[in-house]
Amino acid sequence: MEKMGKADTHVHTFYSGFNTLGLMSFPESVIPPERQVDDARRRGLNVLCITDHNEVAGGFRAQEYAKQFDDIEVVVGDEVMCDEGEVIGLWLTEKPKKYLSPEEAVDIIHEQGGLAIAPHPFSVHVDGLQERILDLPLEGIEVMNGGHPEIYSN
Repeated sequence: MEKMGKADTHVHTFYSGFNTLGLMSFPESVIPPERQVDDARRRGLNVLCITDHNEVAGGFRAQEYAKQFDDIEVVVGDEVMCDEGEVIGLWLTEKPKKYLSPEEAVDIIHEQGGLAIAPHPFSVHVDGLQERILDLPLEGIEVMNGGHPEIYSN
């Protein structure tokens, strides 16, 4: 029987840049990709998905760094800002354009051989896909997000 592992499928690095909440602007993350890999290994993760906002460079950088270790796989992803919410693409080979429709983003992710996931679909802090998750050909839906602790979001 194959051993099960642990994964985090929604991790940002400093490549995500800044986001805003009301009048406040804050970095989505201040952590370099290499440190995210080191932290993931320390926590016993086997898979780390780097899903910076509208950027894949952090994922490729973390993936290259992780090649020296045999206990972790890094998946290149992107949290794509769509015109109606966000879609995470995993196992990407290039950065999708932002501000597409969710349908277009999912198609582009699938064309790259990737998986499409709806992050924080019901968050009250950021645009989520809401009930659109029921109509899109998604492979996953995020059901727990530490950055969106309210009960309704999770």
